Amino acid sequence: MKHIIRFLRLIKAGLVVLCILIISSAVFPGVFSWSTEEGKAQIQDFVDNVKNSADKIIADISEKTGWFQNSEKESSASSDITGRADYKAPEEMGKEISKPVESSQNSNGSEGIEAANKMENSQNIEIAKNGEDIKISVDYNVTDESLVFDTLYYPYFGILTADEQILYKQLYENMLKFNTDIDLKTTTSAAALAKVFEAVYNDHPEMFWLDTSYQYGYYSSGEVAKVILSFNETAEYIERAKAQFDEAAEKIIQGAQAFDNAFDKERYVHDALNELAEYNENAPLNQSAYSALVGGSSVCAGYSKAFQYLMQQVGIPCYYCVGYANGEHAWNIVYIDGVYYNVDVSWNDGAANPYEYFNMPEEEFRLTHSISGLSKNVFGG
Repeated sequence: MKHIIRFLRLIKAGLVVLCILIISSAVFPGVFSWSTEEGKAQIQDFVDNVKNSADKIIADISEKTGWFQNSEKESSASSDITGRADYKAPEEMGKEISKPVESSQNSNGSEGIEAANKMENSQNIEIAKNGEDIKISVDYNVTDESLVFDTLYYPYFGILTADEQILYKQLYENMLKFNTDIDLKTTTSAAALAKVFEAVYNDHPEMFWLDTSYQYGYYSSGEVAKVILSFNETAEYIERAKAQFDEAAEKIIQGAQAFDNAFDKERYVHDALNELAEYNENAPLNQSAYSALVGGSSVCAGYSKAFQYLMQQVGIPCYYCVGYANGEHAWNIVYIDGVYYNVDVSWNDGAANPYEYFNMPEEEFRLTHSISGLSKNVFGG
């Protein structure tokens, strides 16, 4: 209440001074004249002082009482290219997918994996202003709508909705082009974005430069409109890294192509990869196929990504699967002659029986391994 009294007193004082100025301009026209530049400046200074004082008091009252909240005062939030003032830029409000700490290796060789499938609960929210839909118009990063992903080789793409598949294609294209700042074609929820990101990550082991973390910009309503991707250190020397990757992979691919039978090709790739790589929890870039093929050391994720890529190159559908096996773990599922088989390359590496988890039947494999995350949506529980 005391703020209101101060405000009214200020208005009263302002009116009194204004009256004095008007009278003075009539009595002393040479000194106080509305028409002179000096007089105008005096009046403008007075008006500015009154306005500033009033704004300060109103802000003070609004903070303490909640009044004047519906004023047309400009929002302090940044504005994106759609013109929406409630947009929270990634550098201000961006959220990042966390990287869980790896658990220690146990006797079976399992370890934690970076979870690209960390998702947040969200809700579908309509974009509306003054009762009318806002159509977002942005200059998107180029996306090739003609891209076709055969679900026989890219099963994670196959479980997405039509809108999510469009986002999948947009992320895929920009990941290939090393674009970090992406304006989404349509807004989406954080959960849907995480689902799509994981789908791309799981389907495409060839993009070894992709980090499993990202940031996103969103509106106050929760709608995600922008994504900022992260790439690992190989992006800094990508041409050389690609050459190294291709050279290492080609040696194994050529060796496998010498066999006519799909099972023989698979076994050759399995053996060659385990001969090339060794298990090392501290291996650099160990969530990528690059670590196993070029670095020669990795963890379960790197083994599985490398095996997936090599099998794809020899024409055998092979999938990246995550779940639990004495801790968070990753392995592969292959599809040969109409049958799915489970392969855990990293557990076989260095084991007394190097084929114990090679093409193991489902019912036996599930005694030690359980599927989780998006992989469960693809392959079932």
